[in-house]
Amino acid sequence: MAFFDDDEALAPEERPPSRRQQGSGGSPYLLRRIVGVGLLILILVLLLLGIRGCLNARAERGLENYVSDAGSIVQDSAQLSDRFFDRLENPENLDAMGFEQQVAADRGTAETLVDRVEELDVPGDLDGEHAEMLQAFQLRAEAMTGISNRIATALGENTGQQQVQESIDVIAGYMRWFLASDVLYGISKDETNEVLRDEDIEGRLPDDRFLPDITPWLDPEELRSTLTGVATGTGQARPGVHGTAMVDASINGIPLVDGGAVTISGGAPYTITANVQNQGDSVESGLPVTYRFSRGLSGSGEGTIDRVAAGDTAQVDIEIDPAPQAGDSGELELTVEPVIEEQLTDNNTITTTVTFE
Repeated sequence: MAFFDDDEALAPEERPPSRRQQGSGGSPYLLRRIVGVGLLILILVLLLLGIRGCLNARAERGLENYVSDAGSIVQDSAQLSDRFFDRLENPENLDAMGFEQQVAADRGTAETLVDRVEELDVPGDLDGEHAEMLQAFQLRAEAMTGISNRIATALGENTGQQQVQESIDVIAGYMRWFLASDVLYGISKDETNEVLRDEDIEGRLPDDRFLPDITPWLDPEELRSTLTGVATGTGQARPGVHGTAMVDASINGIPLVDGGAVTISGGAPYTITANVQNQGDSVESGLPVTYRFSRGLSGSGEGTIDRVAAGDTAQVDIEIDPAPQAGDSGELELTVEPVIEEQLTDNNTITTTVTFE
């Protein structure tokens, strides 16, 4: 019995199982590490999604703000167009000076609109579209400046009829700048709205046409009639008959016979004296009277009749420069330029063969 007791004493001592010998679930420490890494990845993904969402929201707000601010500028531009062209068609009680002041104010408004377009916060997706819009508003401002600079002459203020027509032609040319600006804005609007649709933005840029109707404003004759109404304070083409006539003329007191020939003696200087009658129903001002030599003589010159009332006759003296020499001979054509809406011009010119002794 003692022997068996000794065998029990020699049996190996039992040891706790090692970590490797534990069950397939592994240790709690390793499990915690796996869970921690998973949570970290999840947090990073959520952060990235959050950042992306913030960036997308910011981009959407940028597009929305741009469309809202640009739309406000377009509305103000439409109001400027309405005001400017309505005044052209119906100046009401504005005289020429008051009309010029209003056009100058419109020019200032157009320049302010350009500044506002330049100050817009432009999203990166709309850089090209914005550049087209800016160019459109710049064209409008430059056209308004050109019209403002020419309007006084176009209204006949201290100018002759030739200068009036030249200024009207220039203004008609600037009207084409408005047409070009409308085309540019239309391109910008369509491209911008396409970007907004792609980004699911609800706002849209509105239509905008600065030139309301092409036909009357691009035609110099239509524009001439309109500005004549402004100049006379009627808002319409001048009523009644309009016309002038070359009554008589002389050189150093020697009468010029239309279709005839005269000899001028006494030597230089030579002065043409012309008498012009206003045969219309309205006061005329800034009437150019011109002379031109041909057929053996050369040279030309001009004088101006400042003002002549309806039915009255006014005189203008024009020195011939350079003076012809003794023995020179040629044809002299002396003309009073037609006034606005003058229909009969057969009596505006005297043509005489002149010989100088």
